[in-house]
Amino acid sequence: MFRKLGFPEAETGWPQILIRSLEPQRAGGSPVANASRFLFLQYETALGAAIHASPVYEALRRAVPDAHVTVFCSGLPYDVLKYNPHIDRIIHTPHPLKHWNQALCFFARRFLRTRILYDCVVTNSGHRRLRFALLSFLTGVRTRIGFEFPRSLNHLSIAYDSEKSILENNLRLISALGHTYSHTEPAVFFSQREVDQAERLLTELGISQERALVAFQTQTSGGEPNQWYDHRFSLLAEQFYDSTKAQILFVGTKPEGHRIEAIRAGMHGPSYSAAGRTDVSTLAALLAHCDLLITLDTGTMHVGRAVRVPMVIIAPAKNPEHEWLPPVNEHIRVLIRREIACARCGKTYCPTRECMDEIRVHTVLSAAMDQLAKFPPSPSARRERVSRWTRT
Repeated sequence: MFRKLGFPEAETGWPQILIRSLEPQRAGGSPVANASRFLFLQYETALGAAIHASPVYEALRRAVPDAHVTVFCSGLPYDVLKYNPHIDRIIHTPHPLKHWNQALCFFARRFLRTRILYDCVVTNSGHRRLRFALLSFLTGVRTRIGFEFPRSLNHLSIAYDSEKSILENNLRLISALGHTYSHTEPAVFFSQREVDQAERLLTELGISQERALVAFQTQTSGGEPNQWYDHRFSLLAEQFYDSTKAQILFVGTKPEGHRIEAIRAGMHGPSYSAAGRTDVSTLAALLAHCDLLITLDTGTMHVGRAVRVPMVIIAPAKNPEHEWLPPVNEHIRVLIRREIACARCGKTYCPTRECMDEIRVHTVLSAAMDQLAKFPPSPSARRERVSRWTRT
């Protein structure tokens, strides 16, 4: 098997190295707290999960300013992290959940001579499964750090704390590495190229940056019961326009476009659609140009949080609030019906959606009006957001 993967079979070859790497780190070895060369594996398939892992890199950079951080990733994590200034090197690999054989061969060959470049390999809370443990093992890096699960193969593991958010659990890796940390918010950076793309899109749609611009995310993916109602979004957008004359921009993926068009058709006032016209980085740049985001609990919500745009979130009560939702602050208003009997049901399918049904149009409209009054349309605030998250 090892010969097929390109492993040498000499005494100093990979089989012997990997077998020795299973041994726990001895007290006489280099302490984890002295590590400065980090390899992270990041392969989440959900946008929110990928964004919730991004604070680890900023927190690690603060704790170890001279650290050298490399990330192996693919798919959405690559899109989220590719401009992150706290990462020294990001390498796109075959995705282990989609192309296991290619990923296996890539790791086996890649680390034949480069394992000594790293002090430890780290996996976050979204990688508690055997496949990622095997990849971490195959790196041959001396110390493996991650979260507890059966057959984790880690030298140092921490238990996942369900009373903490996914983001906070990921930040606990900094403690596992021997350092202190403070709460760090997620971040999605973009380049000038994405800024230009977002501005060209706004110009093409006929949107003026001199007037209020409010983004609407009306669809969710994954089939979970966190959808609201299309006809309510039509009514909400229409009433919001009548009250504010703000420009209303619908965002979403290409498959969501037909439902967005149905919502727009139910309005009497004008609106615009960018559905299917943005990737993650361009969406981040586009939201940074907005004054407010009205959104469901979905990937766009996490991107909005990452670029600090004021938000109103229409949220389901099926999960603990702290798990995925951002903490409430002056920029973020979360509308959720905590008091209903079926709260925290944990369902992946719900035909009645009581928790969403109880959130009425007038409630969302009032919250959106309050947010727009608190954070009035400001070209300078938009420019500041865009500048803050733009990286060359």
